[in-house]
Amino acid sequence: MCIGGEVKGPRLAHSCGVTGVLEGDISRMDLVQPDNSAQTQDFTQFVESINITTMEQNLSDAMLPALKQLEEAISLEDTYASNLQLPSSGNDKNCITEGIRDGSAHVLRCLKVWYDLPSDVLFVANNYMDRFLSKMKVQARHMACVSVSSFSLAVQQVALHGGCPETDLRDLALISQSKCTSGDLQRMESIIALKLDVDRASPAGLPTTPLTFLRLYHSLLASSDLGVLFQKTLAAAGQGPDIWQRLEIVVCDSKCSVFRPSVIALVLLCTQLQAGVEALGAQGDPALCAQLVELVSFAVCLQKISQISAASFSICLEAVNDVMNKYNAQSQMPHRQRLVWKLSHRTRRLLRPIDRLAVQLPTIEEHKQFAAAEPRSRSGSVSSEENSESEKEEMCGQKNRANAQEDEVQWFNMGSSVYH
Repeated sequence: MCIGGEVKGPRLAHSCGVTGVLEGDISRMDLVQPDNSAQTQDFTQFVESINITTMEQNLSDAMLPALKQLEEAISLEDTYASNLQLPSSGNDKNCITEGIRDGSAHVLRCLKVWYDLPSDVLFVANNYMDRFLSKMKVQARHMACVSVSSFSLAVQQVALHGGCPETDLRDLALISQSKCTSGDLQRMESIIALKLDVDRASPAGLPTTPLTFLRLYHSLLASSDLGVLFQKTLAAAGQGPDIWQRLEIVVCDSKCSVFRPSVIALVLLCTQLQAGVEALGAQGDPALCAQLVELVSFAVCLQKISQISAASFSICLEAVNDVMNKYNAQSQMPHRQRLVWKLSHRTRRLLRPIDRLAVQLPTIEEHKQFAAAEPRSRSGSVSSEENSESEKEEMCGQKNRANAQEDEVQWFNMGSSVYH
C-alpha cells in the first residue's frame, strides 16, 4: 500500500516520534519524542505535507467504512471528555484522591471479570464515573456507591445493544461489597443518568472510549494491504497480556484518564507495534524491513487523521509506559479490595471453635497391638468427667478433715479452761 509517494519510510517513522531508524535497520526503533527543535520542525513539516484526501484515494474500499466511523468518533470525542482533575493525596478524609479513584476502577475491572462481561462495560463505566466526578463534588464515603452505580448503568446501556446480559442489583450490591443496598444503587443510577444526560431507554448514545478508537485503528490496519503483516507484528509482540487487556490496565490509572481516548489508543497500538517491529526486524530481511517501515508510515497517517500533536503523543506515551512498566514488574498494587466473609448469628452459633483443638495427636504404635498390655495407672484412663468428680471428692474430704481438726482444737481449749 502506498500512501503519498513523496513521503519516505524513515522520515515517516522519525516524524511519529520514532528515532534511530535507518534503512534496513528498523529493529533499532525506539518510540521517544524528538529532543531538538530541528526534529520537531521536521515533524511539523511532515504532518502538513500529508494530504488526507490523497490518502483516502489510495485506501481500499474495505477501509472506507472504518474511516468514516473514525471521523465520527473524533467529532464526538470532546462531548464525552471527562476533564478529571483529582489530587494525588490529601489530608481531608472526605476528599477523593487519585488512589481512591484508581481503587474503584480496579474494583470495576474485577466485577467485569466476575460477571464475564465484555470490555465495553468497563470502559463505559469508567467514562460515567470520571465524568460524574468532574461535574459533581463527591465525598470519599460515597465513592463506592458512585462506581458500582456507574457499572450497573453501563451494563444496562450495553445490554440495549445486545452486548451483554443485565445483572441483578441485589447480587451486584452483595458481590461488590460496597455497603450499599439495591435501592441506594438504583437512586444513584438515576442521579448519574440525569447529570450526564444518559437516555436509559435508547440504545444510541454510548460514549466514545479508548476501546472505540483502538477497534477502529485495528480494523483499518487489519483491512489494509499490510493486514497480514500487522497481525504478524502483533503476534511477535505478544509478551504478557494482549493489547485489549493492556488497554484495560491503562484506563484504570488516573494518570492516563486526562488524555484523549484517541491518543491513548494510538499510543498503546504504537507500543505494541514497536515490540513487534523489534522482534521481526532482528531477522535482517531487507524486504521485511521495508514493509515494516511502511506499516509505521500508516500509523503516522492515523495520527494525522486523528489530529494528534507530537507533544500530546509524547506525554501520553510516557504515562502509558510508566503504567505498563509498573504492571510488568508485578509491583505491589495498592488498589486491592479485601474480601470479608459476612456471617449471620445463626451460622456463628453453629461454628465449632478450633482455637482449643490439639495441633498434634499422639502416635498409635500398631506394632505393639499383639504385645502384652502394660498395666496403666488409674490417672491415665480416667475421663475428664470422672477426674472432675474425684477432684471434688478430694476437696470435700480435705475440708471435712480441716473442720474436724478445728473442732478438736476448740474442744481441747474448752477442756483446758474447765480444768483450770
